[in-house]
Amino acid sequence: MKKEYLLGIDVGTTGIKVGIFSKKGQLESFTAIPHMILHPKSNYCEVSLTVQWNKLLQCLSTALQKAQVSPEQIKCLGITTLCPVFIALDDKGEPLHNGIAYSDRRSVTQAKQIYEIISRGDFFDITGNRAAPGVCSLSSMLWIKKNKPEIFGKANIFGHIGTFFLHKLTGNFAIDWTNASFTGIYNTKKNIWSKELCALFGIPIEKLPVIKEPTAIVGRITEKASKQTGLKEGMPVVAGAADSSCSALALGVTEDNQIFQTSGGSEVTTICSDTPRFDNRFSNRSHVIPGKWLFHGAMVSSGTSIRWVHDNIFYPENKYRKIREKDISSPGANGTIFLPYLSGERTPKWDPYAKGVFWGLSLENTRSDMIRAVLEGVAYGMREIMEIVEKDLHIQVDEIGIVGGGAKNELWNQIKADIIQKRIVKYQFHETALLGAALLGGIGVNIFNHYQDAVESVADLFSIKKIYIPNPKKFSEHYHRNYEIYQSLYEAIKDIH
Repeated sequence: MKKEYLLGIDVGTTGIKVGIFSKKGQLESFTAIPHMILHPKSNYCEVSLTVQWNKLLQCLSTALQKAQVSPEQIKCLGITTLCPVFIALDDKGEPLHNGIAYSDRRSVTQAKQIYEIISRGDFFDITGNRAAPGVCSLSSMLWIKKNKPEIFGKANIFGHIGTFFLHKLTGNFAIDWTNASFTGIYNTKKNIWSKELCALFGIPIEKLPVIKEPTAIVGRITEKASKQTGLKEGMPVVAGAADSSCSALALGVTEDNQIFQTSGGSEVTTICSDTPRFDNRFSNRSHVIPGKWLFHGAMVSSGTSIRWVHDNIFYPENKYRKIREKDISSPGANGTIFLPYLSGERTPKWDPYAKGVFWGLSLENTRSDMIRAVLEGVAYGMREIMEIVEKDLHIQVDEIGIVGGGAKNELWNQIKADIIQKRIVKYQFHETALLGAALLGGIGVNIFNHYQDAVESVADLFSIKKIYIPNPKKFSEHYHRNYEIYQSLYEAIKDIH
């Protein structure tokens, strides 16, 4: 009997990944191709859907060749994406504009206007989220409606980036409920489009894709997609889910108050909840598991801040040279403090105007201090989030599992442990979003009997590789005062922003 495999696709902030997994979660083949977020104008943050589709085709071709398995052995496909990336598609499923990513700030005016029509409290009560530019797709829809009325009128479907890929693969339009949670027109408690909000803001509900459970089969690989991708025609494709939600599934974060952190382009602390007990300082969504919810303490620019300082300050002459630990200064960065607000900030500031700041520079400081300050600045932001979790939400946290590209950085993990004063746990396996997407496919085609069956099947992957122990003395001597300054800086200069 031939082995059966699961296929996962991860459309992320910095690249596209494809993984072919066994039923036990063993990664039989992995391919990744980087891509760039586009910034055509100030405050714009876009994704070229055409470029991403072509890169996905490259990834799939390479992954299938590496795996040396026949397409017939791959039983399902699940997709996970960065979220949100708002898109408008025509009746053929082709994009009418570049995707508008979560850190895009062009719709600041529209986000404000939402609260002129509906109160903050009523909007939050329905959606579980804020009307923030980029993060809330409604503001992007309204920007299109105001500034690109020809696109708004021509659009057949408003969705997220997963909607585009699902249509390319199956010919059907859909959106999963984890993505729908961040549209600003979705009732996150009831798992339905809000007719009230659509009517208030003139969004034709017939232009919205059908909402699917993440494990639901949206369709099957079409003949055209089969020829393009090399995948078997007729293979089931499930709706999939947003990246943090897929990671939560793979890690087994399925019970009340369980927590983990994703370290990537943005830094996201995620907590599972049995009830929709939403806090307006967090981003809130339906989990992939029915009757569960997730809330995220999400910073906008973490890994992107490191990439920025690398490319523009540290090694502008050689962008392929890696920063080494010996290039980074001592704890406290010799008094230099960095506010990582290069694209505004979400939790807990929720300020699209916030700017990145280096504070405390003197003639004695070097670029080694500046890179250290960036690593520490992100960790200070994480500490702010964890203080809300423990003091306000009354959730006791002793350790935090960390996944994503940033989890590979040994020094940064230790800095986080020392600043947050929590144990940071790194696992043997990192590609959790990709694996979670594949597991959703396996659930959808009954390879797994239920969610817990899927989680248990891959549990061995998440043996602990290393635990980073916090050093209280290092915090008191090097970080305590800097953290106090970090907190005071935003309040001192926010009106200047």
